[in-house]
Amino acid sequence: MSASVLPNTERFIRLPQVRDITGRSKTQLYDDVTFPRPVKLSHRESAWLESEVRAWMQARVDAARGEPHEPPPHPTKATRPLDAGGAGMPPHTTDKTGKGCDSK
Repeated sequence: MSASVLPNTERFIRLPQVRDITGRSKTQLYDDVTFPRPVKLSHRESAWLESEVRAWMQARVDAARGEPHEPPPHPTKATRPLDAGGAGMPPHTTDKTGKGCDSK
């Protein structure tokens, strides 16, 4: 696992701050696959990196104004871990019948 060094100005922000900064509801934040995922701080605590939230906001402004931008990388909803806001089973698992989730 590679370790990255965060700048001294980086900080974690909790859900109430994220909601205040973005003006979005909790549901909107967790359902939007373009929004940065929170960092798990403990089994009951999560927070966002402020720089990732601000970069997401700038990408939205750039897109609205027709300016080119490169959004920050993020996992797709289907590959997110369940505790990070994803829903359902990952596509590579099987259900109780032994069939894959994608099979009909």
